[in-house]
Amino acid sequence: MTSRREFVQGGDIRASAPAAFQRAVFDERFPAARAFAAEAQRRGWAVTAIRGDITELWRQELAKAWREGPVPVAGMTQDNALFCLERLAWDAGLRLTCRRREACDGLVSWMMLPPASRA
Repeated sequence: MTSRREFVQGGDIRASAPAAFQRAVFDERFPAARAFAAEAQRRGWAVTAIRGDITELWRQELAKAWREGPVPVAGMTQDNALFCLERLAWDAGLRLTCRRREACDGLVSWMMLPPASRA
């Protein structure tokens, strides 16, 4: 079984990625992030594009979803977007569990899970 570490290190979604993930966030300005999103979408995850700013993502999707419970999220964004998402995720009971700097465009692959989901 692929570990969360292998998932993030690969910069993509492996066949045995954690089943808990149903949502992905990506920065549509970058080809590697778009490839990540295409694979997430193929798996049936809700996929949301950003362009560096998470404001609309927060207002339109995550604020409501996270009020109802800690929805695990995976993504590929730049550091500034991840920083903001991580701060907001704390209130929903999610924690950044994996983070890996990608080789291009200043991108970071990451996952946020509730504490009970961490292995």
